[in-house]
Amino acid sequence: MTNKKKNTKTTKKTAIGLLVLGQIMTTGALAAPQEAISAFKDVKEIRQDIGHFKGEIKLFIEKDGKKTRVDQNMKDGLRVVEGRTCVGVRDLVNAIEGAEVEWDQVSKVVDITYDGKTISYPLGKPVMWDGDKMVTIDVPAQVDPSISRTFLPIRNIAETLGFKVDWNQKTKEVTLTPGAGTGQTTTTQQPKANTKPNTKPNTKPNTKPNTNKGGVAKGGTYTLANGKTLPKINNLPKESTGYFISKADFTDNGDGTMTFAKGTEWEATAPKPSVRVDSSPAKPDFKILGDNGPDNRIGTAVLMQENPLWEKVWQFVVDRYGADDYQWVDKAKGIKNQPDFEHFTRCPGAFEEFEALLAPRKIKQQYVDYFIKNGKHMKYKGEPYATRQPLADDDFYDATGIIDPNVTYVGTDSFGTSPLANSDTYIITTNNEYYRTIFDKNKNTNIEVDKILVPYKSKTGKISWLVIDVPNFRFKVSNPYNNEFGLIMVDLENMKLILNKEGKYVDESKFK
Repeated sequence: MTNKKKNTKTTKKTAIGLLVLGQIMTTGALAAPQEAISAFKDVKEIRQDIGHFKGEIKLFIEKDGKKTRVDQNMKDGLRVVEGRTCVGVRDLVNAIEGAEVEWDQVSKVVDITYDGKTISYPLGKPVMWDGDKMVTIDVPAQVDPSISRTFLPIRNIAETLGFKVDWNQKTKEVTLTPGAGTGQTTTTQQPKANTKPNTKPNTKPNTKPNTNKGGVAKGGTYTLANGKTLPKINNLPKESTGYFISKADFTDNGDGTMTFAKGTEWEATAPKPSVRVDSSPAKPDFKILGDNGPDNRIGTAVLMQENPLWEKVWQFVVDRYGADDYQWVDKAKGIKNQPDFEHFTRCPGAFEEFEALLAPRKIKQQYVDYFIKNGKHMKYKGEPYATRQPLADDDFYDATGIIDPNVTYVGTDSFGTSPLANSDTYIITTNNEYYRTIFDKNKNTNIEVDKILVPYKSKTGKISWLVIDVPNFRFKVSNPYNNEFGLIMVDLENMKLILNKEGKYVDESKFK
């Protein structure tokens, strides 16, 4: 596929980390050399988790001194692999004039050519072919099964093709400059995407008086504390939009949860932020399914800011990647950016301390067997291709009171969870169903969450699961847009209600 004409109008966001690659079935002259295909055969496949990106990053291409913003034309949406942000290859080809892409279905290899140079990536293998040699990379091409798209590292691609890549942490902008790079392969992609809560305060305060005190208005609709009245769910605006919300729109239920727009069709319940504790006792008869009785650990977590292990890992991240990328802090609240699971595994000694916390919390096999036998796995349409689900031979640990569930948004699309979370995270409901955190948008389902199930890989490579009991919270999976992209989401990170018709980023300028 060759990009002959560029459209520089806007619609979507991107970032520096990874690139979602559409599986483009073409038969051109870009194919990887036989030498590369033979070398790829000897490399073992690996699988990394793919999740949804939350945030805003702008992508520019600078040519002849002129910067053109290209992310707003991108259609495939953003994803995250190993914390790095992703964008579709069709979008990249449309953004980079002269780029060509070929997918070799037989060899499972992606070839990208630009300015006379071709680079090749085998699916699922941590290597690439750069001109005349095979090079190791840390994030291989991976498929998101729910949309049949493949991910690739954008910094690696851009720099190898001769682009200079500049990242502005303050403005969250990535600039690609053709012909200004070294043409050398970069095996570590930085900066890493921020997939954790944005701790900056809302820049659009609620200035209008609350004429209805954030309650039910005439006709059964809901009036926000800022005076804006929400539409009926069955009569949404024709275009994607959103609303700024505030704490005044939530009701504290007194049980560790808070409910948005309580008593209306917009109602959604989420846990309150966790409280940090210095230690948390094990519960020997903790069950994966069902009620475990009174548990003071629910709503608390050891591994949060000010915990020595947490702070050790956070400092490791800052020292390794640089303060500009990671040391952003809400100074008014003193909240630091949260390290994720990859950082716990890489920080010397940290993973051993983490597993020592879990050691006395291994869940008894009888409760694991009961979960595997009686839990109802509610798959969404793309999940038959999912990489991993819980098995009876896996180890399960009670992580209640250790890991912060950190639920950051609730709604149709999915919801954010702990720093260890990824696309294979599950929720367990009060009626013994368990779901991936991406739901089938064609079904209307009421969800009441009882626990969160998070996978992690031990030092031995074995998959284990962390079970976190949370204050039960409720929301409805519904898609009034009746398409595969639509979603309604309460964003607890940035205090927004998002009505997304097309699955694209909704700019705040479109908010009501």
